Amino acid sequence: MKRLVMVGVAAVAVVVLSGTVTAEQHFRAHRAGVELRHETRQALLDARRAAHDVRHQAYRASRERRIAAREAFRDAMRDARFAIRNAAREARRAVRDAYRSW
Repeated sequence: MKRLVMVGVAAVAVVVLSGTVTAEQHFRAHRAGVELRHETRQALLDARRAAHDVRHQAYRASRERRIAAREAFRDAMRDARFAIRNAAREARRAVRDAYRSW
């Protein structure tokens, strides 16, 4: 009977210890998977952030070019209006001077 009890205790000890070892291996494998998922998620977030930054910089550059072009167009139109106004003023002066000289 003692032998049977000793064999039972030994069997229980083997099962408990092997379960402990298996649980530790399972936990390590799970932890490695969690770390891998975390690193993958972080890499994807970094890639998205980098892509967003590139798109944002491109938008800003495009916007700045559009603003510069708009300002250049406004300056050109202002210069054209001044030139037209000055030409009309000179024509009126020429007509007035011609009328006065009669």
